[in-house]
Amino acid sequence: MNSFEGMGRADAPPYLWSKVRNRLQAPVPPAERWAWQLAAALTVFILVNIFTLRQLRHESRPGGGTQAVANEYSISLPQTY
Repeated sequence: MNSFEGMGRADAPPYLWSKVRNRLQAPVPPAERWAWQLAAALTVFILVNIFTLRQLRHESRPGGGTQAVANEYSISLPQTY
């Protein structure tokens, strides 16, 4: 209970508030903001393309997909070219 005795207000370094205010008011260069957004969009685009290509390659393997299921259950599928 006596741990609060002798406590005082914390002192901040001089000019801290003015440094914080100046940094908050400084404009962010639009080129930097656009660069980050473009990089994020391109990363998502590339990852989606890689995932899609892997899925297509996996499905186009012989003996995989619907033909394998049809063969398993002796179902004849119409041939489409």
